[in-house]
Amino acid sequence: DLKRVKCPMMAIFGWNDVQVPAVPNEFLLKQNYRGKNLETIIYPSHNHFMQHCSGPTLDYGIIEQTIDPKVLGDMLQWVKKR
Repeated sequence: DLKRVKCPMMAIFGWNDVQVPAVPNEFLLKQNYRGKNLETIIYPSHNHFMQHCSGPTLDYGIIEQTIDPKVLGDMLQWVKKR
């Protein structure tokens, strides 16, 4: 299905995401996206929920941050450019 997507796309990944590993999924996305406007960002110290974390663990319950404001800001800027 991804090969049929042609609209602009922003994909964000957390380096410490153990559910959707950043590097292989970014690679597959770039290989299969056929549109002309793809932006990907890998946040180096973030988990699956785009929270700051110290490593690849499932510590969602103890992290107080809901989502990193920097990630939200990047998403907002991407939307505003379009």
